[in-house]
Amino acid sequence: MFTVYIYTLDTLADWELGYVTAELNSRRFFKKDAPEVTVKTVAVSKEPVKTMGGLTIIPDCSINDIVVSEKSVLLLPGANTWDNPKHRAIIEKAGELLLAGATVCAICGATVALANVGLLDHRPHTSNRDFRSLKTNITMICFLALEISASALRLRMSAQK
Repeated sequence: MFTVYIYTLDTLADWELGYVTAELNSRRFFKKDAPEVTVKTVAVSKEPVKTMGGLTIIPDCSINDIVVSEKSVLLLPGANTWDNPKHRAIIEKAGELLLAGATVCAICGATVALANVGLLDHRPHTSNRDFRSLKTNITMICFLALEISASALRLRMSAQK
């Protein structure tokens, strides 16, 4: 079984997760023998989070509850608040997950947060942010499509069979 952790933070770009969460929940395009998937929302604390679209999300768990395993998946959505120091803990957790062989998917501003600590230095990646704003010398290609994250997750899950 895979556990997909969706990081929730204030100003989360809620539209960026719509396709992948709908498919993870409905399993419409999963193979019949695909492993089970549990989806959990995670945040710095279990306090409610307000998305950019005005929705309130009450996280299922906190960062410390994330199980570091190759069967864990972390989805980091875009938001306007990635530069807030309180998100360092999830970036550190992303590094731990990557070392364990887990899948980490980042969208928009989350790609910049990962790049700023060097987690993308030796990994293929794309982004829609101006690469000159990064603290590292990473050239980033325009636009991370959510389909890339969803496709990577589907490939990983089918390879685990």
